[in-house]
Amino acid sequence: MRYESEQDRINEEEVIKQFIKEGEKYKKLGDYDLDFVVYNEEEKLRICYAEVKCTNLHSEKFTTQMISLKKVLKMQQYSRSYPTYLIYRYSDCTMSIEIKELEGRVEWGGRNNPREGAVNDKELMVFIDKSKMKKVE
Repeated sequence: MRYESEQDRINEEEVIKQFIKEGEKYKKLGDYDLDFVVYNEEEKLRICYAEVKCTNLHSEKFTTQMISLKKVLKMQQYSRSYPTYLIYRYSDCTMSIEIKELEGRVEWGGRNNPREGAVNDKELMVFIDKSKMKKVE
């Protein structure tokens, strides 16, 4: 079961628009994939891939950021060919990290209140050291 809402997709699109540079375009990828591929249409070049997450929390509330290990492994696959970024929008700023720069630890974690019917609300998670993330201007 997918839990992504239309508002989630709108939020992700706002973030990727903030992340890309002038002349670049983006395309939303399919279900169970990363969120976006960024490309230069004129030069027919892929530039990077991006996974976008949005939260209403302040960026300094926690020193680590949690993401599914499965998602990190998917990002690692893409990073073999193209730069691949994890982008988080917080209530006060947007931050990113290239997957190859990611540092952290793996632990069992997830939602404190699992949703009915959800099989992945508790799983292996990567807790990323946020001091390595950079603000997106």
